[in-house]
Amino acid sequence: MIAWIRSYLGASKKLLAQVLVLGVTAVVFAIGLMFVAGYLIAASADNAFSLLMLNIPLAFVQIFGLGKPLARYLERLRSHDWVLRLTSTLRLRLFRVVQHQQREQAHWRTGDVLGSLASDIEHVQNLFLRCVFPVLIAWIVGVLLVAVAGFMSPGLLLFALIAFLLLCVIIPALAVVLNRARIERNDRTRASLYAEVTDKVLGSRDIAIAGRGEEITGQLMEELDRLDAGERTIAHHDRLRLLLIQVLLLCIILVLIWWTFERLGGAPGGTSDWIVAVALGFFPLIEVIAPLPQLFEDTLEHREALERMNEQGLLVDPDPALFTAPSLHAPFDISIEELSFSYEPEHCILSEVTLSIPYGQKLAILGKSGSGKTTLAHLIHGDMLPRTGAISIAGVPIADLRDVIWDYVGFISQDSYVFAMSIFDNLRIGKIEVSEEEAWAALDAVGLKSHVASLPDRLETMADEAGLNFSGGQRGRLALARVLLQDPPIVVLDEPTVGLDPVTEQKVLDTIMRVFAEKTVIMITHHLQRVEAFDRVLFVEEGRFIMDGSPAVLTVENERYAKLLAFDRGLSF
Repeated sequence: MIAWIRSYLGASKKLLAQVLVLGVTAVVFAIGLMFVAGYLIAASADNAFSLLMLNIPLAFVQIFGLGKPLARYLERLRSHDWVLRLTSTLRLRLFRVVQHQQREQAHWRTGDVLGSLASDIEHVQNLFLRCVFPVLIAWIVGVLLVAVAGFMSPGLLLFALIAFLLLCVIIPALAVVLNRARIERNDRTRASLYAEVTDKVLGSRDIAIAGRGEEITGQLMEELDRLDAGERTIAHHDRLRLLLIQVLLLCIILVLIWWTFERLGGAPGGTSDWIVAVALGFFPLIEVIAPLPQLFEDTLEHREALERMNEQGLLVDPDPALFTAPSLHAPFDISIEELSFSYEPEHCILSEVTLSIPYGQKLAILGKSGSGKTTLAHLIHGDMLPRTGAISIAGVPIADLRDVIWDYVGFISQDSYVFAMSIFDNLRIGKIEVSEEEAWAALDAVGLKSHVASLPDRLETMADEAGLNFSGGQRGRLALARVLLQDPPIVVLDEPTVGLDPVTEQKVLDTIMRVFAEKTVIMITHHLQRVEAFDRVLFVEEGRFIMDGSPAVLTVENERYAKLLAFDRGLSF
């Protein structure tokens, strides 16, 4: 983690220097403002000078008074600009890593991803804004004050050095040592709660049906109570530490008052003027030094978040291969050679399968649930990489294509998702540069033009969350239009008609064959509806291909296929 922080700070040395200089300047101006204001108040009260003699302190009050908020504003502006750019980069990396989690078989729970989005990345922001920058500024100011104390007297130098070590190093370090185990335990509990609550919310309907709502809620509340108890213990230690710091700060103020009385008692303006000035001048340092132990403790919480993001690959420089990939040229033939895939070593989903799909062929892949047909579709789409063997498009391995794979392979899933935005924006998901004329043409091709044209806002009609104001068939057609606008040479469909009635299913299949007539179409299906429209049928069973051929040939030569076809049509009509 430290190396990661150092690398980011090292890449922005100029900006870091600006932030530190502005931060130190703001603190110095705050000290100067309070020092001069204290002197001015005391001098005005005891009539030590005429009003004309107070013009110089008044001028400094104005300079420090204007300079402090200006320096603070510029420091916050520069630091927030840099940190927000950094967190934006991390969110982009999180999205990219989530995209490729199946490819790398990094199966995180949804709660882990939501935890990173909601909390962990924010920890990075707070790490710099509330820990790294304030601690560095406090240390720099402390060193400067120790140097000033050394210039004033050796005794004051020794006292300042001891105070600096106690407040800026020893007490913060002790706070970390004493509370580290509790903070790390709380962080683990909180991260676990994110994942557990997300899991239970996603399955809340099934929990309610099973009648275990109160039991599950009770378990979560117990975990939350443990988290609260740990936080209360930490807060108790924090209050004791804060009391100790306040006592030390009071002692420092008393020593400064005594030192001022002893060394500046005979200075012009009177002893009381300098005592008030020095005492008030120390107060801005309290705002800088007092939070240091808490900032050190906060770094532990931020460290846990950084370690989780490091496990997810967010703190690793992006692979250049994600941004550079070879271009493909027609024909876009698909070649699969001795391919094997498994999620777990002992359970093989696909076992040493070989397949060649010429460009433009219409292929239907059938099989029972769990046979491996959907896994094969995801492998062709590049969502996952095979354990052994190879899969390529136009002679280029899919692993080399990375993000560019979506320019060549379109994918329509079982339940096509419609986002809560306008119909036009939904159509532009796959290709942002789409005109309204192209959108209308795509809707016309899939048979949705008349329906969308009848809506009050037409293309600007807003979809409900998950597209609930559209029927299943309309959502499927909208997904078809989206892929049609994307215009990939290969289209993979994972049971796009599941859940539809026979009439709507027939219409959707006819639309698929019509709009993708010039493309390679690979459709995963569970029955033989409209199978005669395909050039080839592939049957997958227990990770192997047991039937492969044209529908006409298989009907005549393969008894099992003929029985399946007769059985399926018997149910359909």
